Amino acid sequence: MKVTLLVSEWCNVCPNAERVWRQVNDEKDFELEVLDVAQPEGRKVIAEKLIKTVPATLVDGELKKVGVPGAEEARELVRCAPPREGGAEGREEAAATMTMRRGPRHMVRSAVVYLALGGLSLVGWGDLLGGGIGLFHLFTYGFIAFMIFGVAEHMLPRFTGHPVRTGWLQAAQLGLLHGGLWLFVAGRWFDVIPVAGSGAALMWVGIGAAAARLMPLVWRPSTAEVAAERSSRTEAA
Repeated sequence: MKVTLLVSEWCNVCPNAERVWRQVNDEKDFELEVLDVAQPEGRKVIAEKLIKTVPATLVDGELKKVGVPGAEEARELVRCAPPREGGAEGREEAAATMTMRRGPRHMVRSAVVYLALGGLSLVGWGDLLGGGIGLFHLFTYGFIAFMIFGVAEHMLPRFTGHPVRTGWLQAAQLGLLHGGLWLFVAGRWFDVIPVAGSGAALMWVGIGAAAARLMPLVWRPSTAEVAAERSSRTEAA
């Protein structure tokens, strides 16, 4: 059994629908697919099924629900699916999801905090460089870099269909970025150049860790491209 949930990035109730279906997917053994209608796969489905509103739920290709289903309503739609052995641990995590995960959410939150801290230069000195190059980097590196990495980590898996690497490399990236930034700021603020240099080096290593996590998603063909190529080969045969 396969459940397809059609969503949109700008739909404010779509995350609620996804949470319901992921909860039910933890209990029942069925395939759950979340498609953004802004992407080719999602556009194809809404064109074929003449769907005009999201969120929309299809079960085995048949439209069953438009809007956010209740938990009991969702369970009823998949009542024929067997119970999942091992609960949530028995389910593979999907590569694409509407709900922002902990890693990218931490990045975006950090960016907002660094934006506020960088703004201290505007409050205290009237311009971003007034508080020195250290506070300036709270804005240029802290806000801009963390926001870019957070949004990229959230969006790229949805665009490519590939999961982003987590685990120790993600933890190392966060530690290097935060630690390097604060060492750099402290070194410049107290005019201790070796400390600032060490912080800058750690920041560059952190950027390298981010690239190591994100670049494979860009270089590999997306799942949609692979599926289209297989389909064309099948038709040619």
